[in-house]
Parts: sequence; structure tokens; C-alpha cells
Amino acid sequence: MRNIFAESYIPRAEAMKRPWVKAYIERLRDLRFHPKTIEKKLFDIRILLDWLEREGPKPFDSASACAKASADRQGGRLQDVTPQHIEKFLAGQRGRGLAGATIDGLAGDLRKFFRYLEDTQRIFVNPMANLKIRWTPKRLKPVPTEEELRKLLAAPNTNSRFGLRDRALLETAYSTGARLSELLGMTIFDLDLDKGTVRVTGKGSKERIVPLGRQAVLWLRQYLKTSRPRLLKEKLDVHALWVGHDGSPLHKSRVEIIFTAYARAAGVKTPVTPHTMRRACATHMLRHGAHPFQIQMLLGHATLNTLSQYLQVTITDMKRMHEQSKVGR
Repeated sequence: MRNIFAESYIPRAEAMKRPWVKAYIERLRDLRFHPKTIEKKLFDIRILLDWLEREGPKPFDSASACAKASADRQGGRLQDVTPQHIEKFLAGQRGRGLAGATIDGLAGDLRKFFRYLEDTQRIFVNPMANLKIRWTPKRLKPVPTEEELRKLLAAPNTNSRFGLRDRALLETAYSTGARLSELLGMTIFDLDLDKGTVRVTGKGSKERIVPLGRQAVLWLRQYLKTSRPRLLKEKLDVHALWVGHDGSPLHKSRVEIIFTAYARAAGVKTPVTPHTMRRACATHMLRHGAHPFQIQMLLGHATLNTLSQYLQVTITDMKRMHEQSKVGR
């Protein structure tokens, strides 16, 4: 299958010359979005701009090259984009071979771009304001049960230096709900085991202090006392909390292997990744009565909207309990 992303679009430099695009990207930088996230959003805008050049609304005077250039500079084409244009554009991307999930992401980025243009009064009508488009059904991802998590956490052989490290890593991931990047970014200076907290650096370099459970504190103490010094050997200048066999900071791929291997060893049928542990943390807290706002603060979400996937899981549990208790029958 051909690589559709290798095809040429409007060059990045040319897209950034357009005032509205440049203003939006600068706004994202002000909000401290990750550079990779910004580039992804800019790439999606470039795809749309390329399509508008060929099939979108025409400039005010299509016969005039000057009018065309003026319309592009001032955003005239974006002002004239309608919901029908967006629908045709996204359908065209499907025809080019993009997966449904990819189109969903593309549509999401463009929706935020047009909302910014509307909020800053650069367009009069937002063509995506009431557009309902979803190419893939939103499925609830499975979450390990609390019994499965207990088996997973007990899987490492804590008599070995690697097993002790892995137990501390798994306990910390489950206790904090931290993203993989946040786990890997932890340093020994971020821990305050006496207070039972750890400083986490999230998206946009935003920091937050999150609590550590008693088990996480217990295994972290043992890891720092016995296992980590043995792994470090002579590399005493390494400040990363999680280190490998040669004393270097653990790599993302290695952590993913650790989670998968212990899940298999523990007989956990639900696929386990670092993000699965994050979702399990939130879901289990909700089941035990935690307030969604508290979980939002713990996970470092900007809004409560992202918690919808966890809330849906607990509603599913509620329906099952309701049926089992035969309420109203």
C-alpha cells in the first residue's frame, strides 16, 4: 500500500506565511503544547489547505491571479468554507486510503482550528460547529479488574534487582496514573517518600504533585536502597528514577515490554500497557467513590471531557449491578 503521508502538501514554510495559520500555531505555543503535537496539527491544516487549492471555494475573482493571492493571504477561502466542503474533503481522505481513526484525528484537529478562527472573529460561521462526523465507532477499551491488577503487581521476582525495580515501576504507574512519558521523566529529586508524593512533569512541561500509595512508597524505598545502586554501578551522575542494566535511563520500548511480559506471566487476559495502567487507576478510583475532579487533577487532564472513557466503563459496571440486583422487577 502506498504511503499517503509521503505525498506532497503545501510546504510548511508557505503555510506559516498565512496570517491565520501562523496566529493559531503561535497560540498553541503560548499554551505550551508539545512541539510534536503542534507539528501534527499544522500538518493536518496543510492537508486541508492543499485540498482547498484544488477543490475548495474559489477566490472572489477566480480569473484574477492578484485576487487569488489576496484571498489566500487574508483567509478568504477559509471564510467561505461550508460544512459541505468539509464533508467532501473528509470523504476524499477516506478515498485516498486513510483509516477511519486517522480521519477522526484529522477532523478533530480541524475542528479546533476553525473554533479558534471563530473565537478570534476571523470567520463569521464555523463550518464544523454542528458537523457530526465519525468514521470509526468509539469502543470502550478493556480495563484490568482489581484482581488482575493484584496478580500483575505480584508477578515480579523481588529477590532480583530487576524484579524489585519492576515491582516499584508497576506500583508507581498504578498508584499515580502517570503517562509513560511522565514515568520516564521522573527523577530521584521528584520523590518525597516521607510525604508520599512525587512531582510529575506532564504535557507542555506542566508540573503537578501527585500522591503515592503505601505499596508504591514501600517498593520505591526498597528499589532506591538496594536495586537502583546495583544497576547504576559507576554512573552516579544519572538522576533518572528508572534505570536499566547498564545504569542508563530506561527506554520507552523497554518499559512497554516489561508491562506486557508481567501481564502474560500473571495470566492477565486484558492487554496491559502503561496507558492501560493509567486507565485502570482512574477507573478503579471512580468505582471506589473518587470524585471525577480529583481524578482530573491526578491525571493532569485540562478538562473533564477526557474522563468520559472512564465514566462509561463505570456506568457499564453500574448497569450490570443493576441487572443482577433486579431493581424494578
